[in-house]
Amino acid sequence: MNRKVSFFVIIVVIAMTLGVNVWGNGPGNTSHEMCDDCQAVFDSTDPDALNEAEIDGLLLMREEEKLARDVYLYLYDVWNHRVFTNIAGSEQVHMDQMAQLLEAYEIADPVVMDPEYGVFTSPLLAGLYEDLTTQGEASLADALAIGKAIEVLDIKDLEDLISETDEEAILMVYENLLKGSLNHLSAFERQLYRFGS
Repeated sequence: MNRKVSFFVIIVVIAMTLGVNVWGNGPGNTSHEMCDDCQAVFDSTDPDALNEAEIDGLLLMREEEKLARDVYLYLYDVWNHRVFTNIAGSEQVHMDQMAQLLEAYEIADPVVMDPEYGVFTSPLLAGLYEDLTTQGEASLADALAIGKAIEVLDIKDLEDLISETDEEAILMVYENLLKGSLNHLSAFERQLYRFGS
């Protein structure tokens, strides 16, 4: 999987969605997606069953969900738009599910000082956090476009990772996260749709 391609996607989406004017302050409906059946599946995992790509994917998604949460909380502080705080709550649930997966597979958690917002083990994600929060300060339209771009990134990476594993526990969580990201993308798109050029 080419991670450079995934991060290129986020830049393209930002470029495509900027330049709209803001009106409206809708709720951006989202739900806190829970993984009710995960624990039983986690209990039956085999830490030795994972290959390097699967381990890398778990580590990436743990921090990528943190990236989404941290950026949305930052943008909520800047713009006081509830779509950001609503979806940040859902991203926290996603982070927690990824932490459970790492624990089940006995993988060291890269999120070692949470809640340290904007702090990442991955230099790439740390740089992306700085870029996205800076861009999101420009206008509410820019901030919402950032939200859309993050969800596009999540969806692309999750689809790639789903295609690369047959581990039941990982698939259960990734598919749950994918469903959530699709809902979040729709919420941001609804907000952006209300804006005129």
